[in-house]
Amino acid sequence: MQIIDPLEAWLLGEIRRHAPRTLSPEETARAALANRQSWASETVAAASGATTVHDDWRRLLPRLRQVATNLARRGELVFLRKGKVTDPATLKGVFRIKYNEINKKADSTS
Repeated sequence: MQIIDPLEAWLLGEIRRHAPRTLSPEETARAALANRQSWASETVAAASGATTVHDDWRRLLPRLRQVATNLARRGELVFLRKGKVTDPATLKGVFRIKYNEINKKADSTS
């Protein structure tokens, strides 16, 4: 597995760090901005109209969901809707993300 995108690497680390807890996209985006990663400032600067840090996390959400979807396709994390694993391609509405427990077991045996 090769991670090139800095946001992807950060998100995967954040999900692993909080396992088995689930994370909402909002709290993940806020944490990303709080860490002042270079990718976050570039992504937010590219988004037009954000005037405060309070608005910035909202502008990061589409990119964050795209990265989380890519990680879900690789089996690194799962999307949850009402506590059940769901396909991110068909997901609408409120969701949470969680480290894939199968990977956690594989990591501990390595």
